[in-house]
Amino acid sequence: MASAGSSQETNFSEGLAFELKSWLDPTNPPHLQVIIRTLIALRNHGGGTLLIGFKDNGDPRADDAPYDVEAQYHPDHIQEMVSRYASDPFEVRVELIDRGGRKHPRIDVPTGIRTPVRVKASLMQERDGAPVALLTKGEIPTRTLTSNGRPSTVADCSKDDLDRMMQICFDNREADIARFIRRNLAGVGPAIAELMATAGLAPSPSDAQLAAEFLDLGDRHFAEEYDRLQVPAQIAELRGWGGREVAMVISPAPAGFRANHDFLRRMLSAVPRLSSYPPWLDTAVGGLESEAKVRQGRWEALLYVTGMFDALTFEMFDPTGDFYERRLNLVDVIARRNKVTPRAVLGERQAITDVAEVFLTGLAFAGAMGVADRDHELHWAFRWTGLQGRMVDAWFAGGPSRYVSVEDTSPVCQVSFPADTPATALVPLIEETMAPMFEMFRGYSTQTQQIDEMLTALVERRSQY
Repeated sequence: MASAGSSQETNFSEGLAFELKSWLDPTNPPHLQVIIRTLIALRNHGGGTLLIGFKDNGDPRADDAPYDVEAQYHPDHIQEMVSRYASDPFEVRVELIDRGGRKHPRIDVPTGIRTPVRVKASLMQERDGAPVALLTKGEIPTRTLTSNGRPSTVADCSKDDLDRMMQICFDNREADIARFIRRNLAGVGPAIAELMATAGLAPSPSDAQLAAEFLDLGDRHFAEEYDRLQVPAQIAELRGWGGREVAMVISPAPAGFRANHDFLRRMLSAVPRLSSYPPWLDTAVGGLESEAKVRQGRWEALLYVTGMFDALTFEMFDPTGDFYERRLNLVDVIARRNKVTPRAVLGERQAITDVAEVFLTGLAFAGAMGVADRDHELHWAFRWTGLQGRMVDAWFAGGPSRYVSVEDTSPVCQVSFPADTPATALVPLIEETMAPMFEMFRGYSTQTQQIDEMLTALVERRSQY
């Protein structure tokens, strides 16, 4: 989405799944080494994006690339390089994005590793008459925070990084099994859930209730911060549009974290950024007033912008593993740009994609806090407001069934699942979470296959949102 009140089209910030680099010439061996090592590291991390021609602060470089960008970053050329140096070749998607009249390569690396990817061939360069290895056969590059506390690529992973990588591989294999069961043995899931409940393995209601309580706490703190900042009058219109709230509580609570900059940077860096408008975005893009601040032992931030894009976002990051976010519905964020009336449509597909990305981000938060295991549960509470008079999707306009909500606020929609849940096992959880809200639209229900398709597009970074 656009930055606060500026003409910039997008603000980028580095994270474990998002790397910014200056101009890199693939025909230059040291530059080629950086490209290959970063792409393999992103693959081992579980997917991500490499952007070329940007500064570390997210701004595009003001100088032209010293080479033909379109020729050097032709998709076939980049794919050939990956296949030449990756032990387990993977497909990459290459596109050129325009910033300030310059073309900048964007390379997207997909998820889905089954085994760690190694460098399969050394890259050598002669220096002072002697060969020097830029890439070494057998190294396992990865993305990490452990080397300097910031997202970075390391040539060879540590034991902890390797353990995490193997868990990703295991989860992807487990996800394949889950996908098969979901598509071919649809009746098995409810039976297993019933068996777990009978055996006393279902999440504790008292733990799950913590998420609903944190949802209400977040709503109160949003109102207090909104009043404290004395926001411009035109923002009051955005508040009247309503939006989506979510709270996540990790149980048992992670230990060893405090409300310091290391914790906030760790959380913001963990956001997968699978769409153009990810949850829990870095509000610092809105300027000093929008930067997160510590209040009552947790980080809180309020961001508002209006213009071509509209946004009203409030976030909370608690080092005990509690998170909250309130934001506008995506269709309202882009309504002015699309020259359509805001607060008229919910946007079924956009809402599904949003919940899916929220779940994936929550799983990433658990991983960043070192609790992505079966012993920890993620408890969720969602609430949608500003629904009265909205149509569930513009697709139904003028049709025989308009699916319009007569109520303004959804019930609190709750779900819980283990912190090591694989991405492709989220489909029935998304469906369960959103069903009470969709039913407000005159009994509307979405299709499981549509959720599956949108989740797949999201994790593969093919989402149109």
